Amino acid sequence: METAIETMYFLNNPERNITTIATETQLRYEDVIKDVFGVACESDLMMMIKFNKKFKDCICQEYGVTESEIRLDMIFRIATEEDIKQYNNRQH
Repeated sequence: METAIETMYFLNNPERNITTIATETQLRYEDVIKDVFGVACESDLMMMIKFNKKFKDCICQEYGVTESEIRLDMIFRIATEEDIKQYNNRQH
């Protein structure tokens, strides 16, 4: 019997105050990205960073960075062990 191990992703939208962890399957078959960010897929996130001023301002405020320092991995990345621990602590 084979056990599948899924990649977990960290998603954070500081503008809407939403942070979640989602599996690769959830990203593929559910509307997780749309629920968190309001866009259809992860490729749209770079467009949000580029053109949505309020979104950029919220990222800058949350992470203490300037607009030129914003990186996609601040809001969407493979979850670290620390991300998962912090998420689980907030859920309890």
